[in-house]
This record gives sequence, structure tokens and C-alpha cells, in this order.
Amino acid sequence: MSKNNKVFITSLVCIVCAALLLVSMFLPYASMKREFAKKALAEPKVEMEKGITNHDLVRLSIVRFTRILNLSKNEDKTFNIILVVVYAAFAALMILFSAEKKPAGIIVFDILFVGVAALFHINFAMRNLMQSGSYRWGIAHYAIYVLAAIIFVGAIIIIIFKKQEKKKLMEKRILASTHGL
Repeated sequence: MSKNNKVFITSLVCIVCAALLLVSMFLPYASMKREFAKKALAEPKVEMEKGITNHDLVRLSIVRFTRILNLSKNEDKTFNIILVVVYAAFAALMILFSAEKKPAGIIVFDILFVGVAALFHINFAMRNLMQSGSYRWGIAHYAIYVLAAIIFVGAIIIIIFKKQEKKKLMEKRILASTHGL
């Protein structure tokens, strides 16, 4: 397999992982523990406020959590919305830089993305969801960090392959110039 194919495959893995980061916005970031979820789901579905039902509280995705927070009167709605937009933008930029095979851009936005993900972690934890004992971290919470790590490693691999390709190209040029003399 040539270096270009390896770069392409690594780039494709980074694209898929970054796309999964976008999908993770809609996956459970925090979930009610089983005993609390059973009780909540056993109750009739009741709209609590503007399209949010008691059943929606069982599994909280980043998008749903932000929507619920924005219904609160003492909540800074702008910050929560900006956080979601930045999360999506950084994941989209990782897709773009992965498609362009630009590892520096991938690494920069991957690190920034992890910073935004950490802000979501802090935002969930600050509201005592985890400390209350009724919630646990959901699949998206873990997937975000695993996917970000895969993307980071992929960018490093792209750098290595590109450096190896550059070195081979230089060796060919030197060899061609010495035979030309």
C-alpha cells in the first residue's frame, strides 16, 4: 500500500470520527440511572414546558440539555447556544481539514473541541446531575473523548506519512541529480 493510500485511509478515519462527533450531540450525554428511569418512564408522559416532557429527562443529549437550560429564566441562553454552535463548528472544521489532509488544522480544532467538550462536562457537573445520584454519564460523554483521541492520533499519522513521502521525494531528487552529473 502506498503512502498516499495510507494518508487517504487515515484521513477517511478522521472524517468519520469527526462526523460521529457531530452525531454525538444527539446521543445521551447523561442518562438517568435504571431505577430512576423506570419510575420516570412509568409515569404518564407530561409536557413540562414548551415541548419538553418528563420522559425527555431520562436521556439528556447535549442538544436537549441546552434546550432545557434555555427554558430557565436565570440561565444565560447566549452562552449555551454559542457552546453548541462552537461544538458543531469545531467538529465540522475537523471534517474539512481531514478531507484536505491538513494535520495541523485537524490537531488545532481537535484540541479546541476537547476544550469545548470539557465545558459541557463542567456544565453538566455544575448542575449536580451526577452528584445527585440519579444520573450517570451517557455514551456520548465517553465517545467524544475516544473519537477526539482517534482524530488526534490520525493527524499525527498523517504528519508521519507526509514526512516519509517528502523524504523519499528528496532522496529521489538527490539520486537523480547525482546521476545527471
